Amino acid sequence: MNLSEAKREYREVLEAFAGSDEAVSEARLADVQRRLDGVRKRAMRQIDQYTTRRFLSVNQRRGMVTKLEWMHQKAQAEVVAIAAQRQGTDVR
Repeated sequence: MNLSEAKREYREVLEAFAGSDEAVSEARLADVQRRLDGVRKRAMRQIDQYTTRRFLSVNQRRGMVTKLEWMHQKAQAEVVAIAAQRQGTDVR
């Protein structure tokens, strides 16, 4: 998995959540969070595999991890925004 794959997976999770007709509940939010965490975990595992095989330098790894963390935080913020929009509150 590279970062473009992680970005695509984050987008799929967010689109599924946004397109769902299910009511926003704690269980639903926990499920979405679990899926987002799974994307991050798979991407980190792949980054670590490339690093241990010496395909990535330490600086390249840091850059990829920083970008991944940014994408993860952005996805989490989008989930909060979607949930707030559905509940009729604005968090922006």
